[in-house]
Amino acid sequence: MLKPRDIVSGDFYWYTDVKPRADKLENEQGEDRKKVVLVAADCTGHGVPGAFMTLLGSDSLDDIVCKERITQPDLILQALEQKVSGRLQKDEEDQMNDGMDMSVVSFDKQTRELQFAGAKSPVWVISDGGVFQEYKGSKYPIGGSSQYNSSKTFELNTIQLQKNDVFYLFSDGFKDQFGGIEGKKFMKSRLRELLEQIYCKPMHVQKDILENTLHEWMSHLPKNSELVQVDDILVIGVRV
Repeated sequence: MLKPRDIVSGDFYWYTDVKPRADKLENEQGEDRKKVVLVAADCTGHGVPGAFMTLLGSDSLDDIVCKERITQPDLILQALEQKVSGRLQKDEEDQMNDGMDMSVVSFDKQTRELQFAGAKSPVWVISDGGVFQEYKGSKYPIGGSSQYNSSKTFELNTIQLQKNDVFYLFSDGFKDQFGGIEGKKFMKSRLRELLEQIYCKPMHVQKDILENTLHEWMSHLPKNSELVQVDDILVIGVRV
């Protein structure tokens, strides 16, 4: 589910399947099979400024994953941090705080092993049976270098999934959307509760429920409100 606030979006998703490079930066097994790499990103701003960061992030991921064949999520984030920060330093001084929050997962279809690393962005896993687990990721974003004095690190999480488990990646847009009778934010806790209720349904049905829930939530806002949609919205769900 991708719902831009404006014509162009500062949220984006990125996907590929690629054979990992067989060197010591990756796992030492040198496996021949491909891995699926999936990214959900929330860039600074929306509209044209957000779209600029989207293009920068997407192009950099093409280089890192498709050309260099890096598939380990923490290494992807480290390489992306170098590329994005280096590019922004060459641009206007007021762009130095631009950046993106991002969740990166790498999935092995044969072993059902999920690797995850996040830049201020989590992954949610709901197992076949309803057990919920959140992996929060790092406190650092990609870019925004002038806000941080210490070097950034991105923790790698390895998660063994089972058949019919579901994992979710998302931006802040859904949970931060104002609406309801009291005109408050949807909130992270309400999004979690909704996904826990619908995770066992087919994925296209979940998408419809999310869209209908968002529409109903926003229907309580005044029609002349300038905050009909406050941010770009992105939610990705994958069943194993």
